[in-house]
Amino acid sequence: MTEAASGIIASGKIQDVCSRLDHALATQPLGPDRAQAILHMIPNVFPRAHPPKILPVHGLGLIAFERWRHKVVLPSDGVCAALRRIAWDTYFDGSSLKFLPSVKEAIARRWR
Repeated sequence: MTEAASGIIASGKIQDVCSRLDHALATQPLGPDRAQAILHMIPNVFPRAHPPKILPVHGLGLIAFERWRHKVVLPSDGVCAALRRIAWDTYFDGSSLKFLPSVKEAIARRWR
Protein backbone atom coordinates (compact mmCIF):
# COMPACT_ATOMS: atom_id res chain seq x y z
CA MET A 1 0.00 0.00 0.00
CA THR A 2 2.91 2.35 0.67
CA GLU A 3 4.00 1.99 -2.95
CA ALA A 4 0.59 3.08 -4.26
CA ALA A 5 0.25 5.92 -1.76
CA SER A 6 3.76 7.33 -2.02
CA GLY A 7 5.54 5.80 -5.00
CA ILE A 8 8.36 4.31 -2.91
CA ILE A 9 9.05 0.72 -1.94
CA ALA A 10 8.50 0.17 1.74
CA SER A 11 11.23 -1.72 3.52
CA GLY A 12 12.78 -1.99 6.93
CA LYS A 13 11.12 -2.33 10.30
CA ILE A 14 7.34 -2.34 10.35
CA GLN A 15 7.41 0.84 12.45
CA ASP A 16 9.36 2.60 9.69
CA VAL A 17 7.02 1.33 6.99
CA CYS A 18 3.97 2.50 8.93
CA SER A 19 5.62 5.86 9.55
CA ARG A 20 6.26 6.32 5.81
CA LEU A 21 2.68 5.33 5.03
CA ASP A 22 1.30 7.74 7.63
CA HIS A 23 3.42 10.52 6.17
CA ALA A 24 2.25 9.76 2.61
CA LEU A 25 -1.38 9.64 3.68
CA ALA A 26 -1.06 12.94 5.53
CA THR A 27 0.96 14.93 3.00
CA GLN A 28 -0.04 13.73 -0.47
CA PRO A 29 -3.42 14.96 -1.71
CA LEU A 30 -4.38 11.66 -3.36
CA GLY A 31 -2.59 9.44 -0.83
CA PRO A 32 -5.72 8.25 1.01
CA ASP A 33 -7.60 7.66 -2.26
CA ARG A 34 -4.68 5.69 -3.69
CA ALA A 35 -4.37 3.58 -0.53
CA GLN A 36 -8.09 2.79 -0.54
CA ALA A 37 -8.05 1.95 -4.26
CA ILE A 38 -5.08 -0.41 -3.99
CA LEU A 39 -6.74 -2.20 -1.08
CA HIS A 40 -9.79 -2.76 -3.30
CA MET A 41 -7.64 -3.78 -6.25
CA ILE A 42 -5.33 -6.37 -4.66
CA PRO A 43 -8.06 -9.00 -4.03
CA ASN A 44 -9.28 -8.52 -7.61
CA VAL A 45 -5.82 -9.08 -9.10
CA PHE A 46 -4.33 -11.86 -7.01
CA PRO A 47 -6.16 -15.22 -6.73
CA ARG A 48 -7.79 -15.66 -3.36
CA ALA A 49 -6.51 -19.21 -2.92
CA HIS A 50 -2.84 -18.15 -3.12
CA PRO A 51 -1.37 -15.33 -1.06
CA PRO A 52 0.47 -12.90 -3.37
CA LYS A 53 4.23 -12.73 -3.35
CA ILE A 54 5.68 -9.42 -2.28
CA LEU A 55 7.37 -8.49 -5.57
CA PRO A 56 4.14 -8.43 -7.63
CA VAL A 57 2.47 -6.40 -4.88
CA HIS A 58 5.35 -3.90 -5.00
CA GLY A 59 5.09 -3.74 -8.78
CA LEU A 60 1.33 -3.28 -8.73
CA GLY A 61 1.65 -0.50 -6.16
CA LEU A 62 4.31 1.34 -8.15
CA ILE A 63 2.38 1.10 -11.42
CA ALA A 64 -0.77 2.19 -9.58
CA PHE A 65 1.07 5.23 -8.23
CA GLU A 66 2.16 6.16 -11.77
CA ARG A 67 -1.37 5.66 -13.17
CA TRP A 68 -3.00 7.51 -10.29
CA ARG A 69 -0.62 10.47 -10.20
CA HIS A 70 -3.42 12.97 -10.98
CA LYS A 71 -6.64 11.01 -10.56
CA VAL A 72 -7.54 7.65 -9.03
CA VAL A 73 -9.49 5.47 -11.46
CA LEU A 74 -9.72 1.76 -10.77
CA PRO A 75 -8.95 -0.46 -13.77
CA SER A 76 -11.76 -2.33 -15.49
CA ASP A 77 -12.69 -5.90 -14.62
CA GLY A 78 -11.00 -6.98 -17.87
CA VAL A 79 -7.70 -5.44 -16.80
CA CYS A 80 -7.96 -7.09 -13.38
CA ALA A 81 -8.69 -10.42 -15.08
CA ALA A 82 -5.65 -9.98 -17.36
CA LEU A 83 -3.46 -9.20 -14.35
CA ARG A 84 -4.91 -12.20 -12.50
CA ARG A 85 -3.80 -14.51 -15.33
CA ILE A 86 -0.13 -13.54 -15.07
CA ALA A 87 2.08 -16.51 -14.18
CA TRP A 88 4.31 -14.64 -11.73
CA ASP A 89 6.85 -17.45 -11.44
CA THR A 90 7.89 -16.81 -15.05
CA TYR A 91 8.86 -13.20 -14.27
CA PHE A 92 11.04 -13.69 -11.22
CA ASP A 93 12.76 -16.21 -9.05
CA GLY A 94 12.53 -15.30 -5.39
CA SER A 95 11.92 -11.79 -4.09
CA SER A 96 15.00 -9.94 -5.31
CA LEU A 97 14.35 -6.37 -6.43
CA LYS A 98 16.46 -6.99 -9.53
CA PHE A 99 13.34 -8.61 -11.04
CA LEU A 100 11.13 -5.58 -10.30
CA PRO A 101 11.52 -4.01 -13.78
CA SER A 102 10.20 -7.13 -15.52
CA VAL A 103 7.33 -7.43 -13.02
CA LYS A 104 6.42 -3.76 -13.51
CA GLU A 105 6.59 -4.13 -17.30
CA ALA A 106 4.25 -7.16 -17.19
CA ILE A 107 1.74 -5.19 -15.13
CA ALA A 108 1.99 -2.01 -17.22
CA ARG A 109 1.55 -3.95 -20.47
CA ARG A 110 -1.78 -5.33 -19.28
CA TRP A 111 -3.00 -2.23 -17.46
CA ARG A 112 -3.72 0.20 -20.30
